[in-house]
Amino acid sequence: MSLGIGVTTHGPLFDGRADAAAVEMCKDAERAIAIRGSALVRAKQNATFKVQTPYYRTHTQARKTGDGWRIAGPAVAYSHWLEGTGSRNATTRFKGYFIFRTMTGVIQRMSAATIAPIIARYVNGRMN
Repeated sequence: MSLGIGVTTHGPLFDGRADAAAVEMCKDAERAIAIRGSALVRAKQNATFKVQTPYYRTHTQARKTGDGWRIAGPAVAYSHWLEGTGSRNATTRFKGYFIFRTMTGVIQRMSAATIAPIIARYVNGRMN
């Protein structure tokens, strides 16, 4: 026996717009975190380097890779030495600045605040 009650579904959750917006939102969030993170790394390099190396600092940036975003310095001979991961760090007094390793936690902690406006923009603008 049927009661004759029908349910009609419509809107972004049912027509695919929400899924598409969620994918775009994640891509925008990754990009924003990488760009802000690279700026934080450059600021830390500027404050930390005893002998300023503008080439290295200005070429540290966020780059799009196949599976997401990456913050990296330029591929120069002294990159590993500056970070403290090179073989020469074991034979000299200089053990490295550890900037990328220390900034990883900072970037992770600031990521929620960085993406909050992006989430709000998508929820308020794209899901209605």
